[in-house]
Amino acid sequence: MKNDKGLTPLALGIEIGGSQVFRLLLEIYKQIESTSPALKVFTNALSANDNSSLREPPLIKAMRKDRYDILEMIFKLPHQKYLDYEQVLCLTDSSFKNVLHHAVMKQHPEIVRKLLWYDSDNGKLRL
Repeated sequence: MKNDKGLTPLALGIEIGGSQVFRLLLEIYKQIESTSPALKVFTNALSANDNSSLREPPLIKAMRKDRYDILEMIFKLPHQKYLDYEQVLCLTDSSFKNVLHHAVMKQHPEIVRKLLWYDSDNGKLRL
């Protein structure tokens, strides 16, 4: 579900900076996905990239806006269940940078460490 600007509620939560609303949405999405896993609510919400150069994947948006609290909420999700590697963690922005690139540019070692852990857990490495 996207608004007229192509943002899902989770992406909008990052955009306007409401971490409490974002946390509530995560809880609601977890509940929906636990009862209807085929809906892939998290993957769809976190891969809110409609291939338009004007859109930005939510993880990159959170990194760019220094919303480390929101990134931490996302990283605390059971990643194998909710964070599809290819459809969420490897998405790029219009300049073809993924969230790992942005974490390196922001010089945030803890986020880089977590992202590299996801890479190793999936047997891949984004370069």
